[in-house]
Amino acid sequence: MLNLSWIVTVVSIPFTGAPVRTLAASAALALAFAATAQTSQTADDAVLIARDAFRNSEVAAFEKAAARVPADHPMSPYLDFWRYRLKQPDSRTPEALERETELDYLLNLHANTWPAELARRDYLLVLAKRGDWAKFNRQFAQLVSKDDMGSQCLDTLGQAVAGKDVSAAVAQFMAYPKEFPEGCIVMGEQLHEAGKIGHRDIMRRIQVLVENGNNSNATRVYGYLHNRANGKDNGTDPKALETAIEKPSRYLKDLPFRASAHRLELAGIALSRLSRTEPEEVAEWMQKNGSRLDTEVQSWVWSQLGLFSARKWHPEAIAWYSNGKPEQRSREAGEWLVRLQLLRKDWPEVLKAIALLPPDVQADNTWRYWQARARAQTGDIVAARQLLTQLANPFHFYGQLAIEDLGQSIMMPPVPKQPVAPAEIQQIASTPAFQRVLVWYRLNQRTEGFREFNFTLNGMSDRQLLAAAQW
Repeated sequence: MLNLSWIVTVVSIPFTGAPVRTLAASAALALAFAATAQTSQTADDAVLIARDAFRNSEVAAFEKAAARVPADHPMSPYLDFWRYRLKQPDSRTPEALERETELDYLLNLHANTWPAELARRDYLLVLAKRGDWAKFNRQFAQLVSKDDMGSQCLDTLGQAVAGKDVSAAVAQFMAYPKEFPEGCIVMGEQLHEAGKIGHRDIMRRIQVLVENGNNSNATRVYGYLHNRANGKDNGTDPKALETAIEKPSRYLKDLPFRASAHRLELAGIALSRLSRTEPEEVAEWMQKNGSRLDTEVQSWVWSQLGLFSARKWHPEAIAWYSNGKPEQRSREAGEWLVRLQLLRKDWPEVLKAIALLPPDVQADNTWRYWQARARAQTGDIVAARQLLTQLANPFHFYGQLAIEDLGQSIMMPPVPKQPVAPAEIQQIASTPAFQRVLVWYRLNQRTEGFREFNFTLNGMSDRQLLAAAQW
Protein backbone atom coordinates (compact mmCIF):
# COMPACT_ATOMS: atom_id res chain seq x y z
CA MET A 1 0.00 0.00 0.00
CA LEU A 2 1.23 3.51 -0.81
CA ASN A 3 2.48 5.40 2.26
CA LEU A 4 0.61 8.74 2.48
CA SER A 5 2.08 9.94 5.77
CA TRP A 6 4.33 12.42 4.00
CA ILE A 7 1.25 14.03 2.41
CA VAL A 8 -0.35 14.48 5.83
CA THR A 9 2.84 16.16 6.98
CA VAL A 10 2.59 18.68 4.14
CA VAL A 11 -1.06 19.46 4.86
CA SER A 12 -0.56 19.85 8.59
CA ILE A 13 2.40 22.27 8.44
CA PRO A 14 1.77 25.05 11.00
CA PHE A 15 1.07 28.51 9.58
CA THR A 16 4.33 30.48 9.57
CA GLY A 17 3.40 33.38 7.38
CA ALA A 18 3.31 31.47 4.04
CA PRO A 19 0.14 32.10 2.07
CA VAL A 20 -2.55 29.53 2.74
CA ARG A 21 -3.16 29.13 -1.00
CA THR A 22 0.47 28.01 -1.43
CA LEU A 23 0.08 25.30 1.17
CA ALA A 24 -3.22 24.25 -0.34
CA ALA A 25 -1.70 24.09 -3.81
CA SER A 26 1.20 21.99 -2.50
CA ALA A 27 -1.18 19.59 -0.82
CA ALA A 28 -3.30 19.28 -3.97
CA LEU A 29 -0.23 18.60 -6.09
CA ALA A 30 0.98 15.96 -3.65
CA LEU A 31 -2.41 14.25 -3.62
CA ALA A 32 -2.53 14.28 -7.43
CA PHE A 33 0.96 12.74 -7.63
CA ALA A 34 0.00 10.07 -5.11
CA ALA A 35 -3.13 9.20 -7.04
CA THR A 36 -1.16 8.89 -10.28
CA ALA A 37 1.48 6.72 -8.61
CA GLN A 38 -1.22 4.56 -7.02
CA THR A 39 -2.92 4.07 -10.44
CA SER A 40 0.37 3.27 -12.12
CA GLN A 41 1.31 0.86 -9.37
CA THR A 42 -2.04 -0.91 -9.62
CA ALA A 43 -1.75 -1.25 -13.40
CA ASP A 44 1.85 -2.41 -13.19
CA ASP A 45 0.98 -5.04 -10.61
CA ALA A 46 -1.88 -6.19 -12.81
CA VAL A 47 0.59 -6.72 -15.67
CA LEU A 48 2.65 -9.02 -13.47
CA ILE A 49 -0.46 -10.95 -12.40
CA ALA A 50 -1.53 -11.24 -16.06
CA ARG A 51 1.89 -12.56 -17.04
CA ASP A 52 1.74 -15.24 -14.34
CA ALA A 53 -1.77 -16.20 -15.43
CA PHE A 54 -0.56 -16.45 -19.03
CA ARG A 55 2.30 -18.72 -18.01
CA ASN A 56 -0.15 -20.94 -16.12
CA SER A 57 -2.72 -20.91 -19.00
CA GLU A 58 -5.37 -19.38 -16.72
CA VAL A 59 -7.59 -17.48 -19.14
CA ALA A 60 -10.10 -16.11 -16.60
CA ALA A 61 -7.38 -14.87 -14.23
CA PHE A 62 -5.55 -13.30 -17.17
CA GLU A 63 -8.59 -11.36 -18.39
CA LYS A 64 -9.41 -10.20 -14.87
CA ALA A 65 -5.91 -8.78 -14.42
CA ALA A 66 -5.76 -7.38 -17.96
CA ALA A 67 -9.00 -5.44 -17.37
CA ARG A 68 -7.14 -3.38 -14.75
CA VAL A 69 -4.57 -2.19 -17.30
CA PRO A 70 -5.53 0.94 -19.31
CA ALA A 71 -5.53 0.56 -23.09
CA ASP A 72 -2.80 3.20 -23.44
CA HIS A 73 -0.53 1.57 -20.89
CA PRO A 74 2.99 0.97 -22.30
CA MET A 75 2.70 -2.75 -21.47
CA SER A 76 -0.38 -3.23 -23.67
CA PRO A 77 1.59 -4.94 -26.47
CA TYR A 78 2.53 -7.73 -24.07
CA LEU A 79 -1.11 -8.19 -23.08
CA ASP A 80 -2.17 -8.39 -26.73
CA PHE A 81 0.31 -11.16 -27.52
CA TRP A 82 -0.32 -13.06 -24.30
CA ARG A 83 -4.08 -12.99 -24.99
CA TYR A 84 -3.49 -14.30 -28.50
CA ARG A 85 -1.29 -17.10 -27.22
CA LEU A 86 -3.86 -18.12 -24.61
CA LYS A 87 -6.55 -18.44 -27.27
CA GLN A 88 -4.28 -20.16 -29.77
CA PRO A 89 -5.45 -23.75 -30.28
CA ASP A 90 -3.37 -26.56 -31.78
CA SER A 91 -1.17 -25.00 -34.46
CA ARG A 92 -2.29 -27.55 -37.07
CA THR A 93 -6.05 -27.00 -36.88
CA PRO A 94 -8.04 -24.86 -39.34
CA GLU A 95 -8.96 -22.55 -36.44
CA ALA A 96 -5.29 -21.92 -35.78
CA LEU A 97 -4.67 -21.00 -39.40
CA GLU A 98 -7.57 -18.54 -39.33
CA ARG A 99 -6.30 -16.90 -36.15
CA GLU A 100 -2.90 -16.30 -37.70
CA THR A 101 -4.46 -13.34 -39.51
CA GLU A 102 -4.95 -11.81 -36.08
CA LEU A 103 -1.32 -12.50 -35.24
CA ASP A 104 -0.17 -10.82 -38.45
CA TYR A 105 -2.26 -7.80 -37.47
CA LEU A 106 -0.66 -7.66 -34.00
CA LEU A 107 2.85 -8.06 -35.40
CA ASN A 108 2.23 -5.10 -37.72
CA LEU A 109 0.52 -3.06 -34.99
CA HIS A 110 3.45 -3.49 -32.61
CA ALA A 111 6.20 -3.73 -35.22
CA ASN A 112 9.81 -3.26 -34.12
CA THR A 113 9.02 -3.78 -30.45
CA TRP A 114 10.47 -6.36 -28.09
CA PRO A 115 7.04 -7.94 -27.42
CA ALA A 116 6.57 -8.42 -31.19
CA GLU A 117 10.06 -9.89 -31.49
CA LEU A 118 9.27 -12.45 -28.80
CA ALA A 119 5.92 -13.27 -30.43
CA ARG A 120 7.58 -13.75 -33.82
CA ARG A 121 10.10 -16.16 -32.29
CA ASP A 122 7.24 -18.21 -30.84
CA TYR A 123 5.50 -18.12 -34.21
CA LEU A 124 8.64 -19.41 -35.94
CA LEU A 125 8.59 -22.41 -33.61
CA VAL A 126 4.96 -23.13 -34.54
CA LEU A 127 5.71 -22.84 -38.26
CA ALA A 128 8.76 -25.08 -38.04
CA LYS A 129 6.87 -27.78 -36.18
CA ARG A 130 4.15 -27.57 -38.81
CA GLY A 131 6.69 -27.68 -41.64
CA ASP A 132 5.41 -24.47 -43.25
CA TRP A 133 8.84 -23.35 -44.43
CA ALA A 134 7.65 -20.78 -46.96
CA LYS A 135 5.89 -18.80 -44.24
CA PHE A 136 8.75 -19.50 -41.84
CA ASN A 137 11.26 -17.90 -44.20
CA ARG A 138 9.11 -14.80 -44.57
CA GLN A 139 8.75 -14.39 -40.83
CA PHE A 140 12.42 -15.16 -40.11
CA ALA A 141 13.44 -12.40 -42.53
CA GLN A 142 11.42 -9.92 -40.43
CA LEU A 143 13.25 -10.66 -37.17
CA VAL A 144 15.01 -7.53 -36.00
CA SER A 145 17.67 -9.49 -34.13
CA LYS A 146 18.66 -12.79 -35.69
CA ASP A 147 21.08 -13.80 -32.94
CA ASP A 148 18.45 -15.77 -31.04
CA MET A 149 19.84 -19.31 -30.89
CA GLY A 150 16.47 -21.05 -30.99
CA SER A 151 15.48 -19.24 -34.17
CA GLN A 152 18.88 -19.91 -35.71
CA CYS A 153 18.46 -23.64 -35.05
CA LEU A 154 15.04 -23.62 -36.71
CA ASP A 155 16.45 -21.77 -39.71
CA THR A 156 19.19 -24.40 -39.95
CA LEU A 157 16.52 -27.12 -39.86
CA GLY A 158 14.68 -25.38 -42.71
CA GLN A 159 17.86 -25.29 -44.77
CA ALA A 160 18.40 -29.01 -44.12
CA VAL A 161 14.85 -29.76 -45.28
CA ALA A 162 15.64 -27.78 -48.44
CA GLY A 163 18.57 -30.11 -49.09
CA LYS A 164 21.45 -27.87 -48.01
CA ASP A 165 24.51 -29.11 -46.13
CA VAL A 166 24.15 -27.85 -42.57
CA SER A 167 26.68 -30.13 -40.90
CA ALA A 168 29.02 -27.29 -39.88
CA ALA A 169 26.21 -25.24 -38.33
CA VAL A 170 24.80 -28.29 -36.52
CA ALA A 171 28.23 -29.15 -35.10
CA GLN A 172 28.53 -25.62 -33.75
CA PHE A 173 25.12 -25.84 -32.10
CA MET A 174 25.92 -29.24 -30.60
CA ALA A 175 29.00 -27.72 -28.94
CA TYR A 176 26.82 -25.23 -27.03
CA PRO A 177 27.70 -25.79 -23.34
CA LYS A 178 24.28 -25.03 -21.87
CA GLU A 179 20.74 -26.34 -22.15
CA PHE A 180 19.21 -26.06 -25.61
CA PRO A 181 16.33 -23.64 -26.24
CA GLU A 182 13.24 -25.39 -27.60
CA GLY A 183 14.04 -24.47 -31.21
CA CYS A 184 17.33 -26.36 -31.02
CA ILE A 185 15.63 -29.37 -29.44
CA VAL A 186 13.19 -29.45 -32.36
CA MET A 187 16.09 -29.18 -34.82
CA GLY A 188 18.03 -31.96 -33.12
CA GLU A 189 15.12 -34.38 -32.92
CA GLN A 190 13.98 -33.85 -36.51
CA LEU A 191 17.50 -34.14 -37.92
CA HIS A 192 18.02 -37.30 -35.87
CA GLU A 193 14.80 -38.79 -37.22
CA ALA A 194 15.95 -37.88 -40.74
CA GLY A 195 19.28 -39.63 -40.17
CA LYS A 196 21.32 -36.41 -40.41
CA ILE A 197 22.36 -36.60 -36.76
CA GLY A 198 23.60 -39.96 -35.55
CA HIS A 199 24.17 -41.69 -32.23
CA ARG A 200 27.77 -40.48 -32.09
CA ASP A 201 26.67 -36.86 -32.58
CA ILE A 202 24.27 -37.14 -29.65
CA MET A 203 26.94 -38.72 -27.46
CA ARG A 204 29.24 -35.80 -28.29
CA ARG A 205 26.46 -33.49 -27.15
CA ILE A 206 26.25 -35.42 -23.87
CA GLN A 207 30.02 -35.12 -23.47
CA VAL A 208 29.81 -31.34 -23.91
CA LEU A 209 27.14 -31.09 -21.23
CA VAL A 210 29.03 -33.30 -18.78
CA GLU A 211 32.25 -31.35 -19.33
CA ASN A 212 30.39 -28.16 -18.40
CA GLY A 213 28.66 -29.66 -15.36
CA ASN A 214 25.18 -29.73 -16.92
CA ASN A 215 24.57 -33.27 -15.78
CA SER A 216 20.78 -33.07 -15.55
CA ASN A 217 20.60 -31.93 -19.19
CA ALA A 218 23.01 -34.68 -20.21
CA THR A 219 20.72 -37.21 -18.53
CA ARG A 220 17.69 -35.85 -20.41
CA VAL A 221 19.48 -36.06 -23.77
CA TYR A 222 20.56 -39.63 -23.02
CA GLY A 223 16.98 -40.39 -21.99
CA TYR A 224 15.87 -39.26 -25.44
CA LEU A 225 18.21 -41.85 -27.00
CA HIS A 226 16.84 -44.51 -24.67
CA ASN A 227 13.20 -43.64 -25.35
CA ARG A 228 13.77 -43.68 -29.10
CA ALA A 229 14.28 -47.43 -28.81
CA ASN A 230 10.52 -47.84 -28.20
CA GLY A 231 11.06 -50.65 -25.71
CA LYS A 232 13.76 -52.40 -27.73
CA ASP A 233 17.25 -52.91 -26.34
CA ASN A 234 19.51 -50.39 -28.09
CA GLY A 235 22.22 -50.69 -25.46
CA THR A 236 21.44 -47.45 -23.66
CA ASP A 237 21.05 -47.60 -19.88
CA PRO A 238 19.99 -44.42 -18.04
CA LYS A 239 20.88 -45.93 -14.65
CA ALA A 240 24.38 -46.72 -15.88
CA LEU A 241 24.79 -43.10 -16.98
CA GLU A 242 23.63 -41.93 -13.57
CA THR A 243 26.28 -44.11 -11.92
CA ALA A 244 28.98 -42.88 -14.33
CA ILE A 245 28.14 -39.27 -13.42
CA GLU A 246 27.51 -39.60 -9.71
CA LYS A 247 29.88 -42.45 -8.79
CA PRO A 248 32.55 -42.59 -11.50
CA SER A 249 35.06 -44.67 -9.51
CA ARG A 250 32.45 -47.31 -8.83
CA TYR A 251 31.38 -47.36 -12.48
CA LEU A 252 34.93 -47.97 -13.66
CA LYS A 253 35.54 -50.63 -11.00
CA ASP A 254 32.40 -52.54 -12.01
CA LEU A 255 33.04 -52.22 -15.77
CA PRO A 256 33.17 -55.73 -17.30
CA PHE A 257 36.28 -56.65 -19.26
CA ARG A 258 34.14 -57.38 -22.33
CA ALA A 259 31.89 -54.36 -21.87
CA SER A 260 29.55 -53.30 -24.68
CA ALA A 261 30.31 -50.29 -26.84
CA HIS A 262 27.62 -48.32 -25.00
CA ARG A 263 29.09 -49.15 -21.60
CA LEU A 264 32.53 -48.08 -22.82
CA GLU A 265 31.07 -44.77 -24.05
CA LEU A 266 29.81 -44.19 -20.53
CA ALA A 267 33.25 -45.11 -19.20
CA GLY A 268 34.44 -41.97 -20.99
CA ILE A 269 31.82 -39.97 -19.09
CA ALA A 270 32.98 -41.50 -15.79
CA LEU A 271 36.61 -40.69 -16.58
CA SER A 272 35.68 -37.09 -17.39
CA ARG A 273 33.95 -36.75 -14.05
CA LEU A 274 36.86 -38.34 -12.18
CA SER A 275 39.37 -36.05 -13.94
CA ARG A 276 38.11 -33.18 -11.82
CA THR A 277 39.28 -34.68 -8.55
CA GLU A 278 41.59 -37.64 -9.27
CA PRO A 279 43.63 -36.84 -12.39
CA GLU A 280 46.45 -39.28 -11.56
CA GLU A 281 43.94 -42.11 -11.15
CA VAL A 282 42.43 -41.31 -14.55
CA ALA A 283 45.85 -41.13 -16.20
CA GLU A 284 46.76 -44.54 -14.74
CA TRP A 285 43.46 -46.05 -15.92
CA MET A 286 43.98 -44.67 -19.42
CA GLN A 287 47.52 -46.03 -19.62
CA LYS A 288 46.28 -49.50 -18.70
CA ASN A 289 42.82 -49.60 -20.28
CA GLY A 290 42.52 -46.68 -22.69
CA SER A 291 42.91 -48.91 -25.76
CA ARG A 292 39.54 -50.47 -24.92
CA LEU A 293 37.83 -47.18 -25.72
CA ASP A 294 36.90 -45.85 -29.14
CA THR A 295 39.69 -43.61 -30.48
CA GLU A 296 37.44 -40.52 -30.34
CA VAL A 297 36.49 -41.26 -26.75
CA GLN A 298 40.17 -41.80 -25.88
CA SER A 299 41.12 -38.39 -27.27
CA TRP A 300 38.21 -36.74 -25.51
CA VAL A 301 39.16 -38.26 -22.15
CA TRP A 302 42.76 -37.04 -22.54
CA SER A 303 41.39 -33.56 -23.34
CA GLN A 304 39.28 -33.69 -20.19
CA LEU A 305 42.28 -34.72 -18.15
CA GLY A 306 44.26 -31.86 -19.68
CA LEU A 307 41.47 -29.32 -19.13
CA PHE A 308 40.69 -30.05 -15.49
CA SER A 309 44.36 -30.42 -14.52
CA ALA A 310 45.23 -27.21 -16.41
CA ARG A 311 42.79 -25.30 -14.26
CA LYS A 312 44.92 -26.34 -11.27
CA TRP A 313 48.26 -25.77 -13.08
CA HIS A 314 49.07 -29.47 -12.76
CA PRO A 315 52.64 -30.16 -14.01
CA GLU A 316 51.47 -33.09 -16.17
CA ALA A 317 48.63 -31.20 -17.87
CA ILE A 318 50.47 -30.51 -21.14
CA ALA A 319 51.68 -34.10 -21.40
CA TRP A 320 48.13 -35.37 -20.91
CA TYR A 321 46.85 -32.96 -23.55
CA SER A 322 49.39 -34.32 -26.03
CA ASN A 323 48.02 -37.87 -25.74
CA GLY A 324 44.78 -36.90 -27.49
CA LYS A 325 43.85 -35.48 -30.87
CA PRO A 326 43.23 -31.71 -30.98
CA GLU A 327 39.94 -32.07 -32.89
CA GLN A 328 38.36 -33.74 -29.84
CA ARG A 329 39.06 -30.76 -27.60
CA SER A 330 36.31 -28.37 -26.66
CA ARG A 331 36.79 -24.63 -27.01
CA GLU A 332 37.57 -24.27 -23.32
CA ALA A 333 40.02 -27.18 -23.33
CA GLY A 334 41.89 -25.59 -26.23
CA GLU A 335 41.96 -22.18 -24.54
CA TRP A 336 43.38 -23.64 -21.34
CA LEU A 337 46.21 -25.24 -23.30
CA VAL A 338 47.11 -21.77 -24.63
CA ARG A 339 47.10 -20.42 -21.08
CA LEU A 340 49.43 -23.17 -19.94
CA GLN A 341 51.88 -22.35 -22.72
CA LEU A 342 51.65 -18.65 -21.87
CA LEU A 343 52.46 -19.46 -18.25
CA ARG A 344 55.57 -21.30 -19.45
CA LYS A 345 56.40 -18.45 -21.89
CA ASP A 346 56.86 -21.06 -24.58
CA TRP A 347 56.00 -18.72 -27.45
CA PRO A 348 56.32 -21.21 -30.35
CA GLU A 349 53.94 -23.55 -28.50
CA VAL A 350 51.59 -20.63 -27.83
CA LEU A 351 51.34 -20.09 -31.59
CA LYS A 352 50.71 -23.79 -32.17
CA ALA A 353 48.01 -23.95 -29.49
CA ILE A 354 46.22 -20.87 -30.87
CA ALA A 355 46.38 -22.30 -34.40
CA LEU A 356 44.55 -25.41 -33.15
CA LEU A 357 41.62 -23.38 -31.81
CA PRO A 358 38.46 -23.27 -33.96
CA PRO A 359 38.49 -20.32 -36.41
CA ASP A 360 35.76 -18.40 -34.56
CA VAL A 361 37.72 -18.77 -31.30
CA GLN A 362 40.97 -17.63 -32.94
CA ALA A 363 39.09 -14.51 -34.07
CA ASP A 364 38.38 -13.56 -30.44
CA ASN A 365 40.24 -10.39 -29.42
CA THR A 366 41.96 -12.26 -26.58
CA TRP A 367 43.71 -14.75 -28.82
CA ARG A 368 44.35 -12.25 -31.60
CA TYR A 369 46.32 -10.19 -29.08
CA TRP A 370 48.30 -13.11 -27.71
CA GLN A 371 49.02 -14.33 -31.21
CA ALA A 372 50.52 -10.90 -31.93
CA ARG A 373 52.61 -11.07 -28.76
CA ALA A 374 53.81 -14.56 -29.64
CA ARG A 375 54.70 -13.43 -33.17
CA ALA A 376 56.78 -10.60 -31.73
CA GLN A 377 58.52 -12.93 -29.27
CA THR A 378 59.41 -15.36 -32.05
CA GLY A 379 60.91 -12.61 -34.22
CA ASP A 380 58.06 -12.03 -36.69
CA ILE A 381 57.79 -8.31 -35.95
CA VAL A 382 56.01 -7.39 -39.20
CA ALA A 383 53.19 -9.88 -38.62
CA ALA A 384 52.97 -8.82 -34.96
CA ARG A 385 52.55 -5.13 -35.81
CA GLN A 386 50.00 -5.95 -38.48
CA LEU A 387 47.92 -7.92 -35.98
CA LEU A 388 48.23 -5.21 -33.32
CA THR A 389 47.25 -2.49 -35.80
CA GLN A 390 44.12 -4.43 -36.75
CA LEU A 391 43.28 -4.99 -33.09
CA ALA A 392 43.97 -1.47 -31.78
CA ASN A 393 40.72 -0.01 -30.49
CA PRO A 394 40.10 2.11 -27.37
CA PHE A 395 36.71 0.49 -26.74
CA HIS A 396 37.88 -2.92 -25.50
CA PHE A 397 40.63 -4.17 -23.19
CA TYR A 398 42.84 -6.02 -25.65
CA GLY A 399 42.45 -3.21 -28.15
CA GLN A 400 43.87 -0.84 -25.54
CA LEU A 401 46.77 -3.21 -24.87
CA ALA A 402 47.45 -3.29 -28.62
CA ILE A 403 47.55 0.52 -28.73
CA GLU A 404 50.10 0.57 -25.90
CA ASP A 405 52.22 -2.16 -27.54
CA LEU A 406 52.35 -0.01 -30.68
CA GLY A 407 53.78 2.82 -28.60
CA GLN A 408 50.69 4.96 -28.98
CA SER A 409 48.55 6.72 -26.39
CA ILE A 410 45.01 5.68 -25.63
CA MET A 411 42.80 8.60 -26.64
CA MET A 412 39.28 9.06 -25.44
CA PRO A 413 36.72 9.58 -28.20
CA PRO A 414 35.92 13.25 -28.84
CA VAL A 415 33.15 14.84 -26.86
CA PRO A 416 30.16 15.76 -29.08
CA LYS A 417 30.38 19.40 -30.13
CA GLN A 418 26.72 19.88 -29.31
CA PRO A 419 25.70 18.45 -25.90
CA VAL A 420 22.56 16.38 -25.72
CA ALA A 421 19.62 18.70 -25.16
CA PRO A 422 16.99 18.09 -22.46
CA ALA A 423 14.41 17.79 -25.24
CA GLU A 424 16.33 14.88 -26.75
CA ILE A 425 16.43 13.08 -23.41
CA GLN A 426 12.74 13.77 -22.90
CA GLN A 427 12.00 12.27 -26.30
CA ILE A 428 13.79 9.09 -25.22
CA ALA A 429 11.98 9.06 -21.89
CA SER A 430 8.57 9.34 -23.57
CA THR A 431 9.21 6.42 -25.94
CA PRO A 432 6.81 3.54 -25.10
CA ALA A 433 9.67 1.04 -25.20
CA PHE A 434 11.61 2.90 -22.53
CA GLN A 435 8.43 3.30 -20.53
CA ARG A 436 8.15 -0.49 -20.58
CA VAL A 437 11.72 -0.69 -19.28
CA LEU A 438 10.69 1.46 -16.31
CA VAL A 439 7.66 -0.73 -15.64
CA TRP A 440 9.81 -3.87 -15.57
CA TYR A 441 12.24 -2.17 -13.20
CA ARG A 442 9.41 -0.96 -10.94
CA LEU A 443 8.21 -4.55 -10.80
CA ASN A 444 11.74 -5.72 -9.91
CA GLN A 445 11.93 -7.70 -13.16
CA ARG A 446 15.38 -6.44 -14.08
CA THR A 447 16.20 -9.18 -16.60
CA GLU A 448 13.12 -8.35 -18.67
CA GLY A 449 13.88 -4.64 -18.40
CA PHE A 450 17.48 -5.21 -19.47
CA ARG A 451 16.40 -7.20 -22.54
CA GLU A 452 13.81 -4.60 -23.54
CA PHE A 453 16.35 -1.80 -23.14
CA ASN A 454 19.01 -3.54 -25.24
CA PHE A 455 16.56 -4.41 -28.01
CA THR A 456 15.30 -0.83 -28.16
CA LEU A 457 18.83 0.44 -28.81
CA ASN A 458 18.82 -1.36 -32.19
CA GLY A 459 18.94 1.11 -35.08
CA MET A 460 19.39 4.22 -32.92
CA SER A 461 21.56 7.07 -34.12
CA ASP A 462 24.58 8.22 -32.11
CA ARG A 463 22.61 11.18 -30.79
CA GLN A 464 19.79 8.94 -29.63
CA LEU A 465 22.27 6.57 -27.97
CA LEU A 466 23.84 9.51 -26.12
CA ALA A 467 20.41 10.63 -24.99
CA ALA A 468 19.55 7.11 -23.84
CA ALA A 469 22.82 6.96 -21.89
CA GLN A 470 21.90 10.17 -20.06
CA TRP A 471 18.26 9.21 -19.55
